[in-house]
Amino acid sequence: MKRTPDPDRFERMIHETALLVRTRLEAFRACGEVPIAALEEFPHGGCKTASWIYLYYLQKYHGIDPNILYLVANAQITESESHAWARVGRFYVDITGDQFGADKVVVCDSPLWPDIYVAPNEYPLAELRFEGFHEGYGDKFARVCRFIDRGW
Repeated sequence: MKRTPDPDRFERMIHETALLVRTRLEAFRACGEVPIAALEEFPHGGCKTASWIYLYYLQKYHGIDPNILYLVANAQITESESHAWARVGRFYVDITGDQFGADKVVVCDSPLWPDIYVAPNEYPLAELRFEGFHEGYGDKFARVCRFIDRGW
């Protein structure tokens, strides 16, 4: 008999993972020598990179099907600002929500920030190639992940 996943347990897991990734990214920044420029002022300016790392950890540690993991990006706030967050199945997750006066981690089952964004794009993790994943970036990403792994 196939078990039906418990939706409350699933929501708790994605929230707990978001909190852990957020906490570890804050700790990494506090240590100095942040190898990825987008995380130097974390959470400010690090929403896309942090969301991508969060999705990576959902797949790595919880085996979440990458076909239900999405990076929601290019959500225009002003002419010069944009924002990004994650979608995990029906849940929207923002691990940099405090940039906009919200909690550090926001998990909800309705689209985030409907009053400030215009036409975000959703990119499935299964097809995502991180922008700027050029020579040397893989090593930088690996350093951040090794630090996060120590807190797992």
